[in-house]
Amino acid sequence: KEISYNNLLDIDSVIRLVREFPGKIAAAIVKHQNPTGVALGSSAEQAYRTARAVDELAAFGNVTAISSTVDEACANAIKETFVEVVVALDFTDEARSILKKKKNLRLLKTDLVLPVDLGIRLEGRTLAHGMLVQQIDNSLWDDFKVVSKRKPTEEEIQALEFAWRVVKHVRSNSTILAHPDRTVGTGPGQTARVDSFRIAIEKAGENAKGAAAATDGFCFADSIELAHNAGITAVIEPGGSMQDNETIEKADELGMALVMTGMRHFKH
Repeated sequence: KEISYNNLLDIDSVIRLVREFPGKIAAAIVKHQNPTGVALGSSAEQAYRTARAVDELAAFGNVTAISSTVDEACANAIKETFVEVVVALDFTDEARSILKKKKNLRLLKTDLVLPVDLGIRLEGRTLAHGMLVQQIDNSLWDDFKVVSKRKPTEEEIQALEFAWRVVKHVRSNSTILAHPDRTVGTGPGQTARVDSFRIAIEKAGENAKGAAAATDGFCFADSIELAHNAGITAVIEPGGSMQDNETIEKADELGMALVMTGMRHFKH
């Protein structure tokens, strides 16, 4: 089966996601250029199973990337559900034998799942009247400024960084909920930021408790309160809004940790 236009866009998205975690075994699952789950693991199988478990329903018919070799155990996990494309560093002979039995599953072997510098600095898209070109968003943050009275714990810092690395790859306005080694909820592409929080929280369910939230644009007090009510303990956002003081005051009132990065990802 040929790789479709949409497949290629999702392949690009999952590759960019797993490249965010150099030196680690990462798995990313994408549908329509938005991640349904991203996770780290001690093995390809563990990373894949954890990423898939974030949202089993949304993961149906996905494109998956794994930043290591897919072995027999991982292949057996992949074959349990419908996957369109698997992108990985390599596939063992046993894995190929298992996965070739899956109808219409495409396997792509590439070292692009590793942080190889291709020298590409620009990306673009067509417009009705021409083309728009911008620098690729390869940055993490301009700053990591704790603006709340309560400082984030080491575990919260790890979860905040994980969420921030993922949210840059989600259609804006977006929110990602995460623990230090996995996402637990994705709220993509909303016209109101508070709605992206609501969706991420709904997706996370009980896993929102103790999670960190990353949102790619200005975060207002209503989102902070919504996050707190769901059990989220820390939030990372760009800052720079005229309402920053209200947001900080709300975080302090609720005993939450709030970090501002000085930049927004804002994927469009």
